[in-house]
Amino acid sequence: MRDFHRKSCEISRDVYYQVKGILMGYDRLKKEKLDLLYGTQYVISGMPHGSGVGDPTASKAEKLAVIDERLKGIDQAAVLMRGERGERVYESFDPIKAYWSYDYFNCQHKRTKESPNGPCRRTWNNYKDRFSTAIAQNLKIF
Repeated sequence: MRDFHRKSCEISRDVYYQVKGILMGYDRLKKEKLDLLYGTQYVISGMPHGSGVGDPTASKAEKLAVIDERLKGIDQAAVLMRGERGERVYESFDPIKAYWSYDYFNCQHKRTKESPNGPCRRTWNNYKDRFSTAIAQNLKIF
């Protein structure tokens, strides 16, 4: 299915695609954060590399601050979306996964006897627009 920026979205087209790119890298950001916190990326071979004096702790702290800010912005928006969906979705509802898949979004909504159908694609697109707007506001890139 073709993905496009809807005119009714509150954020501009370039910001929408920035948010989409950041959201694509969500799992990578989580992995990088764990690597920075707990992993070692240096190969100790006994031989010095380079002639510059560096401060690896400061560079790690700067990277970690940027990654933390992005993850916090996405997670806050996810909490907002989960709260917005409220009682209409199951406990296992993952807002980020729902952003990428209409089938998942539809499947996670509770059904009633009066309304056996789930939400339509328009509802999903509105959800994606609100989620993107919330992320942009949290990351201050609007």
